[in-house]
Amino acid sequence: MVDLRNTPLPSSVAGEDGEIDLKDILAQLLARKVFLGLAVIVGATVGAFIGQLPPNQFRASAVVQIEQRADRIPLPSELIGELLTGGTSTNSGLDTEVHIIRSRLVLGPVVDRLNARTRVEPATAPVIGGILQRRALPVVGPLVGSEYARTNESITAVLSDLGAGHGDERFLVHVTGPASYTLTLESGLTLEGRLGEPLALPEGGALRVTAINAPAGREYTVYEEPVRNSVGRISSGLGIRERGNSGVVDFSYIGENGSEATAIVNAVIDEYIDQNLRRRSVEIDRSIDFIEQQLATISAELRKANADLNSYRQTRQFDEL
Repeated sequence: MVDLRNTPLPSSVAGEDGEIDLKDILAQLLARKVFLGLAVIVGATVGAFIGQLPPNQFRASAVVQIEQRADRIPLPSELIGELLTGGTSTNSGLDTEVHIIRSRLVLGPVVDRLNARTRVEPATAPVIGGILQRRALPVVGPLVGSEYARTNESITAVLSDLGAGHGDERFLVHVTGPASYTLTLESGLTLEGRLGEPLALPEGGALRVTAINAPAGREYTVYEEPVRNSVGRISSGLGIRERGNSGVVDFSYIGENGSEATAIVNAVIDEYIDQNLRRRSVEIDRSIDFIEQQLATISAELRKANADLNSYRQTRQFDEL
């Protein structure tokens, strides 16, 4: 280790009395201004490049008024956890609703409604793949392979009723035209498909490409993920926060696709409202059934009471006679 405490300053920097001469330092910096300028430019360029590597994040939000009911039972904080309560305890009972919304009870139907189990991933160029998807690079773009995705390009596909042999398989979709594509299985088998038409798979199930917004040559990987993974992915990006104890709740979702984020927020709210209406309907039906049973019981008791009263009156009249 070098001890810098006793190292003397250069004579060009230190004066006769050992003090630092700022004029000499400034003169040395000006003498190397070209080098320093280039270093700043290179650093800024590298920083800007690295800043473009992470994917874009989109946030969709909506505000919902949730009715506060007296029969709502709050869950213990040990069960809900601080992630859902924000480290603070509330008595509004909405913690229970948040726990329900984040569960598979609500998010499971959302996954089915949006076909969220089907994942479509574009082929991306090494290192700069994310930038190519978000920015038009006229100089670099032509130098990259035609199979890699560029900006504003995508396809939409749905996998349905996959057989056991295709459960974990990843399918390679190669765009061949505005309304045509080829599908390559992991076994090497290649099938030809048309836009909007179901393509039957050898071991059961089908693939249907519903939209192609990419030129010929682009490649995409299509696969179906487990329901628990889809639910976990949606739950991790879903934000639910109540404004005080007012019952006004902010729903938000953060994801890499803006249209998908909007669709998820709307689907979660719609599913939650539908389930609330169904639960209310069941409660009302049960209340009606209970009231009808009680009316029947009360009617029978009333008839018996009238009969007993008439019998008592007759007995009373007989005693008076």
